[in-house]
Amino acid sequence: MELKKNPVKQAIGEGRTVFGLYIAVPSPVMVELAGYAGFDFVRIDICHSPVDLPAIAGMIRAAEASGVTPTVRVDYDPPLIAKVLEAGAMG
Repeated sequence: MELKKNPVKQAIGEGRTVFGLYIAVPSPVMVELAGYAGFDFVRIDICHSPVDLPAIAGMIRAAEASGVTPTVRVDYDPPLIAKVLEAGAMG
C-alpha cells in the first residue's frame, strides 16, 4: 500500500505559503466549509475540545471530500495517535 502524499508538506517544500483553520468543534460541516473556502489544511483539536474518535473520522472524511488536508492535534497518547493516523489524519 502506497502512502498518500501530504499536499501541505509538498507546498511548504516548494516554498509556497499555506493557510489553515483550527477547528475545535466536532463538526464535519465546518471542515467542509474550510475546504470549499480554499484553506489548505484544517487542524482538528482534540486536546482541548470534546471530540471523540467517531467524530474525528467523520471530520477527516469531510476534509478528504472537500479537498482540504486534515491534521489532528492530540495529547501524547501513542494508541490514540495511531488510531487518528489510521482514520486518515495527515499530521
